[in-house]
Amino acid sequence: DECPAGERPLLGGGCQRVVPLAADCPAAPFADVPKSDGQVVYVDALSPCTEGCGAQAAPFSKIGAAVAAVAAGGYVLVQPGAYAEGIVIDKPVHLLGACAATVVLSGEVPVPGQEGEAAGIVVKDTTDVAIAGISVQSKGSGLVIAGSNKVSLSGMDVSGAAKVGVRVNGSEVEATGLWIHDTGTPDSPKGEGRGIDVTGKSTVSFTAVVVDKATDAGVAAAGAVLKLSDCVVRDTRWGEPGDRGIGIRVDAGCAGEMRGVVLERNRTIGLRISGPSSTVQVEGCLVRETLVDSEGVSSSGVQVSGGGEATLVKTVMAENAGDGFLMAEEGTSVMLDSCIVRDGKAEVSGFYGRGIEVMGAGELELVGGLVSGNLNYGLLASGAGTNVRILGSVLADTHANPGEPAVAIGVSVWFGAEVQVSLSVVEENGTGNLAALDPGSQLDVCQVSARNGLAFVDPEGLRGAGIDVSGEGSATVSDSLLENNQGMGVWVHDDGSSVLLDGSVVRGTLAAVAEGTGFGLSASGGAGAHVVASLLVGNSNAGVLATEAGTELVVESSTVRDTVPAVAEGVGRGLELNKGAKVSLSSSLVEGSTEVGVGVLDGGGDLSVDGCIIRDTLDGPLTKEGRGIDVGSGGKATISDSLVEGSVGTGVNVSQEGTELWLINSVVRGTVQGG
Repeated sequence: DECPAGERPLLGGGCQRVVPLAADCPAAPFADVPKSDGQVVYVDALSPCTEGCGAQAAPFSKIGAAVAAVAAGGYVLVQPGAYAEGIVIDKPVHLLGACAATVVLSGEVPVPGQEGEAAGIVVKDTTDVAIAGISVQSKGSGLVIAGSNKVSLSGMDVSGAAKVGVRVNGSEVEATGLWIHDTGTPDSPKGEGRGIDVTGKSTVSFTAVVVDKATDAGVAAAGAVLKLSDCVVRDTRWGEPGDRGIGIRVDAGCAGEMRGVVLERNRTIGLRISGPSSTVQVEGCLVRETLVDSEGVSSSGVQVSGGGEATLVKTVMAENAGDGFLMAEEGTSVMLDSCIVRDGKAEVSGFYGRGIEVMGAGELELVGGLVSGNLNYGLLASGAGTNVRILGSVLADTHANPGEPAVAIGVSVWFGAEVQVSLSVVEENGTGNLAALDPGSQLDVCQVSARNGLAFVDPEGLRGAGIDVSGEGSATVSDSLLENNQGMGVWVHDDGSSVLLDGSVVRGTLAAVAEGTGFGLSASGGAGAHVVASLLVGNSNAGVLATEAGTELVVESSTVRDTVPAVAEGVGRGLELNKGAKVSLSSSLVEGSTEVGVGVLDGGGDLSVDGCIIRDTLDGPLTKEGRGIDVGSGGKATISDSLVEGSVGTGVNVSQEGTELWLINSVVRGTVQGG
């Protein structure tokens, strides 16, 4: 659930305040003290005591005086009231307010060793300190903890600090039930106004902490150990123009653990992990509604870069602007395990809204994930050295955004990246399911269902395929199913592009326009394709098409069956080559085609058929004839050790000047009269 300021969402629904309201505070004027041998002193802002103070009957009026007076390991109990002072703690002590809603500290003291910085509470060079039940409203920094160990914070409200809410440097801190909010201002210098800032080999553990409306970053850590559990960081703002408002940033040399953390409505980046030796484990977290920066661009839900390493488990990235998840740069490595990346939003320009983007030689493994409802790309991998492995995942329902209405691809590989997809479903993406584009791009698909992909047709042509390989990209498709895609089942085009289809099924491809699409497999523009032990069935217009000079297609041990016309008066050719393409067909079956079983047409080409069966070619609605083999337009065909039977019209047809046919050790039989 979305919860108001100061509250955190609960698993299963509902919200919980981390610091009680005044109406919910205990009635007792002082906090309870556990049985101990420690000294107990009392504080009441209205106390008239000036000498011999500290007893409950004669309390101190200043917290600082009580802290100075109490013995090491003792307790300072603070009654409700307003305390215009700052406090320095340099010895073991327990500072316990009655309730943060009623005990308000508003003054400050200089921070030793930090010129120009003052804070409400400073814990310096000590150990065994506990602070609870106090609201800190100091204008400089809230709490500064330096060079100290075993520091405990609980039930505190920290607000209005210009520099930082809680700063931890070279210390060990545990915190539970804090509300840190409204830190920094709209004109804060870069790096100031953070909710929590952790540096200097500190080790911190925060549980049920809410950070609302910090500036620059809600939580920032560098060179430290950061553990967050059941925390919320939201509505982080930017300071000076061009600055960021990151939810959580984990920088170089950090080790982090995050469980049950919610990041929402932060600016630019929800969670950023960056720099060498940064290693973060994220489990059961939610990153949502990350907003663009001050210029309306450059945002992502989660970003990992600069050699950082991260494992995200059962984490949801939803409704983020720009990219749901972005990683970049050599040495950066991420595992997404059982994660959801969904419903990306466009930036102000109308562009982006991508689910996952990997670039610059980053390495990503996506296991058991759902990537759905994003814009432009479900997953985009780009750049030489970039490597993505997708296992047991679903990538679906990608839509075009207003800035790029012709692009909506489930998985796209660019500029030399490598992507392996296995045991996964890629479906219902707006202009295609899978694509490998650009020189060196490699897409390996194994045991994948790529189905129900849509197509987009504009004046520049068709965009849409189950698998689209172009621009010198390459793809290997094995043991996979491509069905009911619109446009092309497999589309390989451009000189230098190649595809291997091995042991796979391509069926039910639908035409995006009345003619010229719906092919099971189309190779064109000098591309190369190799089809082995595969089934192409129930496709439209052509089961297999090879077109244009330089295009080479090899089909072996495969079946092309029941190719149908896309329209009532169209064609459904089994295998067609034209415009100078070259095709080798061997040990294969072509049956149930409409008009032409295997044809060399429209500009000719070079066809070799060996050890094949072409049968039951049906007559077309226009020609009223079904030709088992049709060779024309000056093309060349060599048919050997093959059977052509059951054609409705003509078994083998040769026509037009310059056409050449060699029919060797083959049988043509059972031809019947056509319409």
